[in-house]
Amino acid sequence: MERSGSIRVTTLVDANLDRARRLGGLFPRASICRELQDAYPALSGTTVTLVASPPGLHRQHVATAMAGRSHVLCEKPFTPSARDSAGLKQLAEASGLKVAVGMTRRFLPALATARRLIQAGALGWPISFACREGGVYAWPIASDAPFRREVGGGGVLLDKGVHVLDTLLWLFGPMQVESAMDDAWQGGVESNCRLRLSNAQTSGTVSLSWDQNLSSGLIVRGPLAQLNINPDQFRFLEMSKRGGAVERQPATLDCPAGLGAGAGGTQVTPASYEECIWLQWVSFLRAVLHGEAVPVDPAAALLVTEQIETAYQIMLPLRQPWLSAAANLELSRRHWRSHLLSA
Repeated sequence: MERSGSIRVTTLVDANLDRARRLGGLFPRASICRELQDAYPALSGTTVTLVASPPGLHRQHVATAMAGRSHVLCEKPFTPSARDSAGLKQLAEASGLKVAVGMTRRFLPALATARRLIQAGALGWPISFACREGGVYAWPIASDAPFRREVGGGGVLLDKGVHVLDTLLWLFGPMQVESAMDDAWQGGVESNCRLRLSNAQTSGTVSLSWDQNLSSGLIVRGPLAQLNINPDQFRFLEMSKRGGAVERQPATLDCPAGLGAGAGGTQVTPASYEECIWLQWVSFLRAVLHGEAVPVDPAAALLVTEQIETAYQIMLPLRQPWLSAAANLELSRRHWRSHLLSA
């Protein structure tokens, strides 16, 4: 990437060279290599790296990129391990490089508008929330890593849960995980998970699923008003003041649309998820070029990783109320933490 703001994709890295060559059809000028460390010796100027490997490889790949003096945008989660995330945070702070974690939901207008209303006291305090997110897993994966705990680190909590917990952190500040339940058997990952979280002014529940189409959304209640938020709705969110009717509030978020210095350029509100991804890249590149803050830094990502790690440490079997007591006991016996629970 040149200081003038022009960007060129120089290198594609994938252990599967056939897959890299197929992607290379979109970037014919890019070189292709199998190992990330081989990408940097021939590069000059300002370099940025997108890490999109399985979560279990993020620590290695982010560290390798920083060793090559490259700024890094790492897809979520930062790492599955709080220890590894803390180590990368220290490396980033010592290096002076820009390191960001991809959390595109911070560019969703409905969530940004909700954050402004909450911080302005429009709902009052204390606040309670209920977040539900679920659908049958359909992401076009390149390997089975998401379904193997030893590689992926976890299931729906480490997938959808990372986005949800980062959103809650952004809206309400750090919270403690009070309880956690999932349905994973030994050797597998969870398809369904429930958490309860709280801090001094906020408390609520999170329900996640990989195999059920839940009525997804976020409900936030305070003594003065309630918000009904559909993150995928780009034009509005619903607000009802105490005793009043539900009203639509316009959802807005002004983001710089270009890489020029200063804040006087074109501002846009994203109208699709693809535009959120684009604006995240713009924001990251502006941080690299002009020293602005990255959207989600390693410190914020570490807080989410710590919450997930805590949840896995206290995880209990998710009870299935439609099954008999004997069947639920059998599920508990097969739960992935059963050997720890019985110790």
